Amino acid sequence: MIFKSKPLNAIFISSLLLINPGCTLGSKEKEPQKMSVSTVQPLPEKEPLYKPTIEPPAKVTVADKAHPPKERKWEATVADEVAISSSAQMKQQNRAQRSKIGMFAGGGMVLPYAPTVNGWSQEASESFNTESYDRINDNEFCQVSDHPLSTFSIDVDTASYANVRRFLNQSQLPPKDSVRIEEMINYFNYPYANPKGQRPFAVQSEVGRAPWNYKHRLVHIGIKGLEINKKEKPASNLVFLIDVSGSMSDANKLPLLKVGFKKLVSQLDERDHVAIVVYAGAAGVVLPSTSGHLHQTIMAALDRLQAGGSTNGGQGIQLAYNIAKKHFIKGGVNRVILATDGDFNVGVSSRGELVRRIEQSREKGIYLSILGFGMGNYKDGQMEELSNKGNGNYAYIDTEKEAQKVLVEQMMGTLITIAKDVKIQVEFNPAAVEAYRLIGYEN
Repeated sequence: MIFKSKPLNAIFISSLLLINPGCTLGSKEKEPQKMSVSTVQPLPEKEPLYKPTIEPPAKVTVADKAHPPKERKWEATVADEVAISSSAQMKQQNRAQRSKIGMFAGGGMVLPYAPTVNGWSQEASESFNTESYDRINDNEFCQVSDHPLSTFSIDVDTASYANVRRFLNQSQLPPKDSVRIEEMINYFNYPYANPKGQRPFAVQSEVGRAPWNYKHRLVHIGIKGLEINKKEKPASNLVFLIDVSGSMSDANKLPLLKVGFKKLVSQLDERDHVAIVVYAGAAGVVLPSTSGHLHQTIMAALDRLQAGGSTNGGQGIQLAYNIAKKHFIKGGVNRVILATDGDFNVGVSSRGELVRRIEQSREKGIYLSILGFGMGNYKDGQMEELSNKGNGNYAYIDTEKEAQKVLVEQMMGTLITIAKDVKIQVEFNPAAVEAYRLIGYEN
């Protein structure tokens, strides 16, 4: 299984492989499977795989202390090899027809009433909902006799977890295709050992029972990137590319975006430079490249931003890359940070054309990170793909605490790339393992 690569940033990466019944990992009679990056060490039979996040009972309680639900705690039932199940059902009314006929939007069934599933309300906003998510199909089992090698690129995104949390805090089930298992795992920090010597990352692995089927085994692979001291970080050439179209006027979009970027600006110094580009019906430069230690100047430019107009995202991306190229810092961090709800509706809006522009800049050392905001017209699939093509990362920000986490606490990992084109390759012994499948990384 080979996926498009992404750069490894200085944060935690995790992945899971599911092994089919009939395997005898760690058997004395048979040679255990081998990994090209690390040897998988089996845990005792009765010990679960992943103590911080997975427990054997049939129900898993999910709790995020930093972002507690407003009214109630919740539980997600484990079923069919997925730790958190979800439904793609959402509701909208056809204002013109007032019809009771079901429609499709945002990847899910839209109903003219508010059904419940296992006690969960699926009632959506009365405003027109055009959220969209790329389809996710579970990876199939591969027979080790035919495909002994599993090769896949690492992933550093966390957007899916925060987006799913948004639905759950509203007592709604998230769309099925919004749940990306690898991002649910990668959202949290784990006590991985630091890399030794001059190595940019360290690899750790373990084996345990699958909590939903004790006849299956889970192989957990974790990567810890090199931690860089803030005082030793390279100079940064940053371009904030901000969507100020009419769809960004909600409180959880442009106003929250300003708060988040101000948090990031407060971490910069004289080695860094920041420019601000905005786009709506057209694109323009709000702040030319400015020294990072001029916090008040940069924040004042953010305060002047107002939402209105259509969304010419393609023009904005081109202008932002031109500025990043003009002020390129050799050996430094050269990155465009796009903040949007992903709704590009005028200008160059086709994914193909946007992807070509982003890939060309990636080859020149200018990367793209994307911060998603808001709800109702959120375009998750487009933002994930563009960040992948731009060798960047993708996060969803729904609260000030999440902005603090992404743009302050994880700033070094968000901005600084320590390795590119990183892939993990696992070799299974067909005498010990019958079949395997990768959990997550479906797209």
